[in-house]
Amino acid sequence: MPIAVNNLVWDITTGCNLACKYPCFAHRDGRRSSREVADRMIDWLLAQPGSQKSIGFFGGEPLLEWDLMRWTMEEARRRAAAAGQTVSFSVTTNGTLLTEEICEALVENRCGVLLSIDGPPDLHDRMRVHPNGAGSYAAAERAARMLIDRLDRLPSLTARATWHPLAHQQGRRAAEHLVDMGFPDVALCPVDEADYEAAGEAYVQAERDLADWFIERTRQGRMPPLSFTTRYLRLIYDHRVLNRYQPQLTLCGAGKGMLGVGPDGGLYPCHRFAETPYLQRFRLGDVWSGLTAERDKFESLNIYQFEFPFECGKCPAWPYCTPPCVGVNGDFAGSLFVTVRGHCVWSRIHIAECVRIHETLLDCDYYHEMARKGFGSGGDRK
Repeated sequence: MPIAVNNLVWDITTGCNLACKYPCFAHRDGRRSSREVADRMIDWLLAQPGSQKSIGFFGGEPLLEWDLMRWTMEEARRRAAAAGQTVSFSVTTNGTLLTEEICEALVENRCGVLLSIDGPPDLHDRMRVHPNGAGSYAAAERAARMLIDRLDRLPSLTARATWHPLAHQQGRRAAEHLVDMGFPDVALCPVDEADYEAAGEAYVQAERDLADWFIERTRQGRMPPLSFTTRYLRLIYDHRVLNRYQPQLTLCGAGKGMLGVGPDGGLYPCHRFAETPYLQRFRLGDVWSGLTAERDKFESLNIYQFEFPFECGKCPAWPYCTPPCVGVNGDFAGSLFVTVRGHCVWSRIHIAECVRIHETLLDCDYYHEMARKGFGSGGDRK
């Protein structure tokens, strides 16, 4: 039975107003989408089975196309209501173009926000710069304050910090800064394609420092909401305490319940495929003609079948390791099914620290309380 598509992530533009020093997968070639694409995308999504749909706005920097984004949200809500459906929204943004007016429109349309902010000014401005080389922290912090002020009216708010081992080896400082700002969720996102081995012991120590801080805060009764840590703690706790282990056999929803939409209306396994020249060969159709037979081929391959640089069965990370991003694999390994080495190295280091966190906190009643909640509520929120 075909899997219904209920989530589209739309590259509304490939343009960006920043010139980050990261090897960004967005090629910044300035492509822009149109109301014609949005109009057809809404109708195509609502025609899919199911009554709950979602649209994510991605880029580039989506707020460069704010007028189109706002029209899409309002029109999608109107059409969904007429069809007896609901539609939710999210946006990934660097925040530099955010205004009070835009924030209110996001609240009105129940649009969740993922804000790219790398931590305190010295860490953020090292890589996230304007085209003239000036740092963007001041604008990102202003955006963060506006969003946090509306925290109870937004469906979700996440601070997304890019953690590159050669550029940022101070994950503890980044996490502490963002948690203390008041973000209810902080994602320290590893760069899978980076060379963690070149960073050496300095990166391993950075992970230890982050874990020590997590333990310290948890013992104080305020577990930090670090999603890339609590996700693994949930797996470890279920396995080692509850004897309930579920291996991570499937990938994300790419090519299944979720699809990416390119600026031209093309349909792809995810938004990353719409951005990257190598991955654009996996185009699965478009919003005018629908999905082609290529979708069935991708769907059948979208399981945990990869070649690994390490012997997984002997790796201590293996019971809890999550599947890699096929988009990253395609970009940097030349195949969807050859895992980039960085993913394995990062997973091994990070999961080892998560196991240490778990073992250290087994005598902490609050840790067990948070585990019973799925590590997803309470925490260190001011």
